Amino acid sequence: MKVQESKKQEVGKAQDEEMPKEYRTLLSPCNIPAGDTSHLAVDDLKFALEQSDSRNIAITGHYGSGKSSVANTCIDEMGIANKVFRISMSTFSLPSENEDQNSNEIEYKIVQHLLYKCDKNKISHSGFKRIHEPVVRNYEQYIICILVALACFVIAFEPSILRIDSFYDGYYRFFGEKVGWWINLIADACSVGYLVWFLFWVGKITALKLNQFRNIKIEANGVKLEASADVDVSVFNKYLDEIIFIIQENQYDYILFEDLDRLDNSDKLFLKIRELNMLINESETFKKRRRIVRFIYAIRDDVFTRELRTKCFDYIIAVVPVMDHYNVTDYLIKQYKSKGLFKTIDTPVLEQLLSKVTGLRELKNIVNEYTLFQKSLKTHLSGDDENYEQKLLAVIVYKNLFPQDFAKAYLKQGLFYAIFKNKSLFSEDETKEIRKKANASIQSMNEAREKIINIRKQYLEKLNDQVEVTTLIKNGYDYTLRQVSSRDNLFELFINDEFDRYTYTDHNREEIGSMTYNFEFDEIEKKVTEDIGYYEAIDEHSQAYNRSNDERLKLEKEIKVIENTALREVLRKIGGEKARVIFNKIYVKEYTAKENESKTMNNEMVDTLLTMIYGGYITEDYYLYISKFYEGSTSESDYQFINAVLQGTERAYDHKLNN
Repeated sequence: MKVQESKKQEVGKAQDEEMPKEYRTLLSPCNIPAGDTSHLAVDDLKFALEQSDSRNIAITGHYGSGKSSVANTCIDEMGIANKVFRISMSTFSLPSENEDQNSNEIEYKIVQHLLYKCDKNKISHSGFKRIHEPVVRNYEQYIICILVALACFVIAFEPSILRIDSFYDGYYRFFGEKVGWWINLIADACSVGYLVWFLFWVGKITALKLNQFRNIKIEANGVKLEASADVDVSVFNKYLDEIIFIIQENQYDYILFEDLDRLDNSDKLFLKIRELNMLINESETFKKRRRIVRFIYAIRDDVFTRELRTKCFDYIIAVVPVMDHYNVTDYLIKQYKSKGLFKTIDTPVLEQLLSKVTGLRELKNIVNEYTLFQKSLKTHLSGDDENYEQKLLAVIVYKNLFPQDFAKAYLKQGLFYAIFKNKSLFSEDETKEIRKKANASIQSMNEAREKIINIRKQYLEKLNDQVEVTTLIKNGYDYTLRQVSSRDNLFELFINDEFDRYTYTDHNREEIGSMTYNFEFDEIEKKVTEDIGYYEAIDEHSQAYNRSNDERLKLEKEIKVIENTALREVLRKIGGEKARVIFNKIYVKEYTAKENESKTMNNEMVDTLLTMIYGGYITEDYYLYISKFYEGSTSESDYQFINAVLQGTERAYDHKLNN
C-alpha cells in the first residue's frame, strides 16, 4: 500500500512539473507590434485616413482575421481614440422579416448608439432627450433666477401695490436727491437688462422643450401616434440634423462600424450609410469648419460583388489573417507547443484535431479551456492512458465547435452522448448473424434435450405397470414424473434408487396413498431395452446437446467481444460510409425528430464527431475529461481499474480493489 501511495505521489509530482506555465490569453483584439508583418495593414489604414478624399474605408477579412486589431492599433498609434465613435452590429437583433422595416430598425439602432454613447450634456440642444439625473443645484439656480427677475421687475417698474413710502423717503434723505436719482436710474437700467436676458433665457428653454417633443411617440394598445408628419421617411434622413449636431458637438472625426456584414441585406445598408456620410460631409456645418468625417467598416471580404466593392468604398484594406485552418497547427506549435504545451501530441494528430478551427479567438479559448481542464482533472487523469492529452484536446475542441451539443451530454442528450449510448447499433449487422447462429444452436440443444427427456419418460412409465405412480418423494419434497424426467439431478436419484417414498393411485385414478420406494432401476432398465443401457441410449443425444451448447457459448462470447470492442475499431471495421448512415440515424433521433429542433442536418457536427471517434481521439471514457471524480462508494483505486478496463489497458497483477 505504501508503494502505491509513493508511486501516486511521484505521478502527481511529475504532472505538476510537466504542467505548463500560465497560458491564459484574453480573447479581445490586441494591438499589433510595429515589427510584425501584419502591421502593414495598420500603415495602410493610416495612409487612407490621411487622404482628404478618403471618406469610406473598408478593412476586409474573414471572421477572426484581425480586422479589429488593425483598427485598434491604428487608433492608438494616431492618438485619436477620443475622436472615434464605435458602432458594433453584433449586438443588433432583427426579428422582423420585412426588409424595409429591418433597415429602419438598423438605422434607428445606429442613431440610438450615437445618442447613448455620447455625453448627454452635449446633446441637450438637439431634438433628442435623455433622462438626466436631478441636480439640486440646477433647481436652486432656477429659483434664484426667478426671484432676481421678480426683484428687478419691482425695481424697474415700481408697482404701486409694492411701494413703501417710508422706504423711499429714508432712501433720498440718506443719499440725497441727485445721487439717489442716479442710483435709481442705474438700478432701473440693470433690472431692465436682466429682465430682457431672463425673457430670452425663458424663450430659449421653451423652444428647446418644444423641439424635444417634436418627434415624440405615444403607443397605446398597439396604435402609434407620431407628432411629425414624415413617418415613412428614412430614420437617417429624419434625424439628419440631430446626427450632424451630435457628431459636431462630440468632435467625432471617425465612425467605426464593426460586424455590419452579419446583417441580412447589408449591401443596401452600406449604400445608405455611405449616403449618410456624404450628407454629413456636405452639410454647411462641416463645410464651414472644413471638417471631414470618415466612416471605417470592418467587414468580411465577400460581402459585395466585384462592382459594388469598389463603388462603396474609397479605399479597401485587405487583412491577411494571422491564423486560419491552413496554418492553425503551425501557429499552435510556434506559440504553445514549443513552450511545453501539447508536447505529447504528435503534429499529424494536432492537424486533424484542429482542422475545423478557423479563428484565432477560438484557438485561444481552446488553449485556455484545455489548460483549465488539465489542471482541474489531473488527480484522476494519472497518466495510465498515454494518449490522455490528445483525448482531452479533442473533447475541448468539440466543446468549442459545437457547444450546444456538448452541453447536452451533461443532460444525457445530444449526438455526442447518444453515439456512445447507442454503440450497439454500429455492430448490429455483425451481431445479428451471430445471434442467429446462436439461436440455431439453442434450438438444437432444445431438440436434443427433448429427446433425452422422452427416453427418460420411457423408464419412468415402467413404474406404472402395477400402480399409477404420481410423485416420487425425497427429503419430504414431492416431484412429478415430468420433473424427474426433465431434471438431471432428479433422474440420477431415480437411477440410483435414492427416492424415499412414492405416491400412487389405482388405475381408476382414485388416490390410495404412498409407500416406501421399492423399485430397482436395473429391473426397470431391462424392461425398456435389453440390448443397450440407459447411458448408451442417450449418448448420441447428449453429445449433440454438448456440441450445440459449446457452439452457443462460443457465439455468445463472440458477441460479448464485439460489444466490448472500442467504437473506433467497430467504425474501422464497418467502414466510413456505413458509419455515417448510423450517425445520421442517431442525429435524426436526437434532433430533427424532437419538437422545436432544427430540421436541417448538421453535417459538420456529424463529420467532426465521426472523424474524432474514428481516429480514437474521443472514446468511451470521454466522461473522464468532462467531469471531476469524487472518492466515495467507489475508491480511487477502483476508479483507476474501471478506467483501465474502458481503455483496454492492463493494471498490475497486485492492483488492490476496495469494492
